[in-house]
Amino acid sequence: MNLFEQVKNDNEPLAYKMNPKTIDEFIGQSHIINPKSPLFKAIVEDKLFSFILHGPPGTGKTSIIRIIKSKTKRRYYHLNATVTNLQELRPIFKSSQEIFNSTGQQTIVFMDEIHRFSKVQQDAFLPYIENGSVILIGTTTENPSYSLNNAIISRIKLYRFSPLSPENIYTILANIVKKLGKSVERNILQKIADNSNGDGRLAISYLDYYLNYKGEKGDLDKILNEVIPYFSKKGKEHYNTISALIKSIRGSDVDASLYWLFRLLKYGEDPLFIFRRLLILASEDIGNADPEAIQLISSLLYSFEHVGYPEGEYFLTHAVIYLSLAPKSNSISTAIQNVKKLLEEYPDENVPKQLVNLKGGNSLYKYPHDYIGHIIKQNYMPENIKSKEIYKPSDNGFEKTLKERLNKIRRILKSSHQK
Repeated sequence: MNLFEQVKNDNEPLAYKMNPKTIDEFIGQSHIINPKSPLFKAIVEDKLFSFILHGPPGTGKTSIIRIIKSKTKRRYYHLNATVTNLQELRPIFKSSQEIFNSTGQQTIVFMDEIHRFSKVQQDAFLPYIENGSVILIGTTTENPSYSLNNAIISRIKLYRFSPLSPENIYTILANIVKKLGKSVERNILQKIADNSNGDGRLAISYLDYYLNYKGEKGDLDKILNEVIPYFSKKGKEHYNTISALIKSIRGSDVDASLYWLFRLLKYGEDPLFIFRRLLILASEDIGNADPEAIQLISSLLYSFEHVGYPEGEYFLTHAVIYLSLAPKSNSISTAIQNVKKLLEEYPDENVPKQLVNLKGGNSLYKYPHDYIGHIIKQNYMPENIKSKEIYKPSDNGFEKTLKERLNKIRRILKSSHQK
């Protein structure tokens, strides 16, 4: 080993250096990785098929991929969807097809964070998976039902990785300590295992921090508090951060909104999840104050799905800036609350006689288009609640115009009107 290789090894994270080298060393996910499972046999016998591993970070997805890479005799490409584009994939597909046609040898294309690829980009894999020239292996922290193309899902196997149990993590840590020739008390390892949220990589990072700094930094509780907080997509930090983004946009603070957006992206949040929340906000907190807001966000979401990462962050940034600066109104949300409350109070009122649909027509019904302004005084509410006003627009943005129009309509509906 030369000097540069030694420096490289010294600087590698402990989790990387201690990665299992064989399938027998792998710990956890026994519902998928066991001597009788199809995936276990496929890895051992190098008879692989297309599959995607999905589940939380630190559960062993990347470890399995590294084992496959070291075991297989097939051509192998290791790619990451955050930095790979179709231009890079096309020559790989072309050469894979040529080799398959001439020798029958398949090519493994591993795509890390495949959910970062748009569904249009994912389509590029289809003909090569279909004819067998490419074996697609992917990993994702997202639910494939939302993040993956249905055509892809129908052609591959999906394996769900679960958070590691504290017992699994303890075993991993104990094995690492043994390999390193170190001595760490059992209760220390157990405490790390219990506070790692099922994330083996995080647990190893805690252990590494403890081994390197315990003499200077004090006890384990202090060390754990000094480590960057864990971001779980199903945990408190996930909900707190997305809440901070939504509240900042609602409060029209564009700078804070951008900070929270990119903090979410940094920790691997699914952009489509963020877009879904932005669509809700465009109606809940802006609504008719800017009716174009929801159209714009829908258009930006469509653009993101067709472009993907990394350029897709332009569309997210565009959306967040626009919504932050848009006029705000919660009148739609208030109207929903008002009408639900009204329904609780009057759940079974009769439809007014003039609105009943009768065979041959209803002579009591006044057809608005027959009257000046296309509005006619007529009771559309049940008798007991005809005077209730549910929708109350604000004075912000376009809703100010709607408010003036609504007041005029309500005056007409309450007055006499001539044909």
